[in-house]
Order: sequence, then structure tokens, then C-alpha cells
Amino acid sequence: MNVLSFLHSRLLVLYFSLNFQYIPVIVQSLLACKSMQHCTCYEQKVPVFHDSFPDYEERKKFRLAKVLDCVRFGLNRVPDFGLIDKLNIDTILLNGNGIKSVDKYSFSNITVTKIDMSDNPLHTIDRYAFLHMKDKLESLVLSRTKIKIGESLHFLNGLSNLKELDISRIILEGNVLPLYFLNLYGLYSLKRLVISGLKLKDIAPGTFLGLESITSLGMGSNDFVYIPEEVKRLTNLKYLSVTGCRHITITRTALEDFKLLEFLELFNLGLHYFPGYAIQDLDNLKKLDVSYNYIKELHNDSFPGIYRLETMMLSGNPLRFHDTMFGRLEESLEEIDISNMALTTLPLGPLKRLQRLKLLSAGFNMFNLIDDDFLDGLSLKHLDINNMKTLEHVSPRAFREKLAPFDLDIRGNGVRSLSFMLGARPLFYGKVDANFNPLECDCALGKLFHERPVNGPLFGSCTFPNDTDINYEFVIYANMAEDFSKRGDLGSRLFSNCELTETKYRSVMNASANLHKLLARLNAVLFTSLVYRNIIAVI
Repeated sequence: MNVLSFLHSRLLVLYFSLNFQYIPVIVQSLLACKSMQHCTCYEQKVPVFHDSFPDYEERKKFRLAKVLDCVRFGLNRVPDFGLIDKLNIDTILLNGNGIKSVDKYSFSNITVTKIDMSDNPLHTIDRYAFLHMKDKLESLVLSRTKIKIGESLHFLNGLSNLKELDISRIILEGNVLPLYFLNLYGLYSLKRLVISGLKLKDIAPGTFLGLESITSLGMGSNDFVYIPEEVKRLTNLKYLSVTGCRHITITRTALEDFKLLEFLELFNLGLHYFPGYAIQDLDNLKKLDVSYNYIKELHNDSFPGIYRLETMMLSGNPLRFHDTMFGRLEESLEEIDISNMALTTLPLGPLKRLQRLKLLSAGFNMFNLIDDDFLDGLSLKHLDINNMKTLEHVSPRAFREKLAPFDLDIRGNGVRSLSFMLGARPLFYGKVDANFNPLECDCALGKLFHERPVNGPLFGSCTFPNDTDINYEFVIYANMAEDFSKRGDLGSRLFSNCELTETKYRSVMNASANLHKLLARLNAVLFTSLVYRNIIAVI
């Protein structure tokens, strides 16, 4: 460390101590909601509703939702919403309470877009409970309640604007979804239906008659042996999940009717082979999840069709990696998940052949070190390497040549310092999540507050070596507001500690300089003495 570096670090510590301020990790604005004793109100960004699945094609589009949050407040009845009528709340969260019934007056003084009443011992909802908001209500979540499929669903009648209905893990007598399940209620706008965890073995013919508008169907954790024939009526499906259906067989023709399918979840089915033959005619398929199966091999024969797959999740499979394993996917794959596969290093051979690869998830593996060549040959924009306690060191040169902005997820590792981020070019990093690491509140962190090489936020928390009981949360981002009137505890302590470190360094440097001067004088004296002796000898 030279003198210029010392002066630079001294100035930035002072700058940091004056600029530190606490910024909440979850960005939301609180609304006046004091009249609701058991709830909180806030505005929050939520993804725009999408026909097939949220946060994928339109993941960059958000809207501000005014939320009434009554989650797990121990409520045994629906609260009085008349007290907040002027706030124009559009989302009500009542999940995780003890509400047993909803009468026709429970929601009579409020009209909203979404209601979530999941995880309640709810067994009765009056048939007129939501009718007054039939033109506005879009999403109704009733999963893990005691509502019975049959006459207990009459409250759905007339909800012509309802787009999303989640009735997973409610009560079904028998193991066949009945004929008059939903098609008598006039749910003409329904796009997304979740019927997971009902112990279904079949779906009665005609059940989905009149519901062909459905584009997203979640029917995981059921006892299907095959994909029911009635599901094939839903030819507009863009998303289909049979996750956790351990008895199901995916035949060659099982999916051929779903020509518009974009996202297919075959997570945890017990598959021993990649189902390439079943998806070969799905020309619109973009995202495939075959995680947590028993797939050991991928090769050219695994992909008999022409695919446009952009995302593939392979985590939790005992795959053997080799250079040509992705075959015809080499020109289309942009995102891949190889988490939890007991990897000690990245399989760069096959990954380098993925010409469009930009996002790599490789968490829950066994990496010990991120060295200079960890991403050699990859042009990533997002790397996820979370939850590896063995991972303690990241080389400062590991990511320098990557594309900006570079997103990094290193949550839950053993990293003690973010010094590897220092010296990066301005705004090189996009979003960095460093939470759940044993980070030390060191001077490198202070420099990051000054350099701010992040466009999106850098999240994390740290402790001081001599005071590990207190955990300091921090957020750093490029346009962080400057507030010279506030000095947080973290800022003050970092300033003090770094100043002490630099004072010691200055003392050492001064002592070293004085020693150099003394040695120079001694050398001069010795040289003069030697010359004098030589002159005397000559004489």
C-alpha cells in the first residue's frame, strides 16, 4: 500500500462515515392504516398479471399495489374494512389466521383486485360474499383451507372478471374432479387455475367445458398415472405443472395437444431419462424444469426435435457432464440451473458451447474457491452461487471481464469480505445479494460505499470482529441519497476503526521513513570513512 492509496482510503472513510444511512431491504411505502389494529398497509411493486405465468415474459413490467397485510395476526374473523375505505386498497392478505367463515357482509364495504385467504380453517363462504366486486376481483387464493369442492364453491358464481383461482389442497370427496366443478359459475375470464394436492387420480370428461380460456394450469402433487384426457381440452395452455406427481408417466403423445405451451414443469416426477420425445413437437416451449429427478445422461438423442428452449432447470439430478451433452440446445439456451449437483467446479466444457448463455444458477454445490478462471469462456450477466458454507474466497479478477451490469447472488456462503468488488469499473455490478454471509464490517466495505460499483442494490449485513452480537444490515446503490446530517452506528464505527488502522499504518510508514533516512546517513558515513582509509593507505 503506497502513500497515495493511504490518503485515498483515509478520505473515503471520512466520506463514508458522513454518508451512511439505513435503507430498508424491502422497498415499500407505508400508508396511514392506524385504524386497523391487526393489519399494516403499504404500497408495493408487483408483477403485471400475465396469462401464462407471472414474472417471465413481462418480468420487467410492474404496477404499484396498495396492500392491506393482515397475515398471521391471529384473526378469527374478517376485520371491518370500512375504516380504510378512502385508501383505495386493491390487495387484501388474510392468510395464516383462524378465520372459519365469511358471511355476505364480510367484504361488503370494500372492492379489491386480489384476496388471499389461504392457510385458514375456512369452511364456509356465503354465495354473495364477493358478488358486489364481480367486475373488479381478479385473483382469489383459497389454498389449504377446509372449503369443499361442490356446493361450497357457489360463491364463485358470477365472478366474470376472475382471472386467477387457487384452490390447491382444499377438500375433495373422492379422487376424481367432478363434472360440474367450475363450468356452471360463468368464469369466462379465468386464465390461471391451481388444483394441486387434491389427491386426484382423474378428471371427469366435460369438467373443463367452457373453460378453454385457461392458459395456466397447476395440478402438481396429485396421484395421476397419466395426464388426464380432459386436460387436453385446454389447448390454449402456456403453462403446465405436474410437479410432484410421482406416479405419472409422460408418454410420447402426452403433450402433443399443447402447441402453445411455453413453460413445462416436470419437477420431482422420478424420471430416469430426459423426456425429449414428449416435447419434440412443442415449438413454442421456452422453459423446462426437470429438476430433482434421476436423469443421468444428456446426449444428442435426448433432443430429437427442433427446440427453442431458452431456460432449462436440471438441479438435483445425478448428471454426468460432457462437452456435447446439450446437442441442439447449444444455440438457444440462455439460462440454466445446475444447483445441488455436488459439483466442486463448473463444467466449463459443455457450458462454453451454449452460445447465448447469460444466466447461470449453480448454488448448493461444493465450491471452495472462486478463482480467476472460474468463469473462463462464459459471457454471463447473472451468476447465482449461493448456499455453500465452504465457499470463503472470491478472486478480485473472477468477474472483471464479464458483461455489465453483472448480477451476483452469493447468499449463504462463508464469504467474510467483499474486497473482491473493489476496483471494478463504474456501475459494473447490477444487483448483488450478499446476505447470510459472515461478513466483517471492514474498511473494504467502507470503500464500497464510496466507490459504489453497483447499479442495482448491494444487500448484506456485517459484524465487527470484537462484537459479533450485533448484525448491521446495509444497502448500497449507485444513486444512494447523500445525507450529511446522519451518521449510522455502522458508519461511525467503520470510521473509527478504519481511522485507527490508518493511524497505525501512518506510524509504521513514518518509522520506516525515519529508518531509511538513518540507514542512508550511516551508509554515507561508512562510505566517507572507507574513502578516507584508502587515501591514507595510498599515502
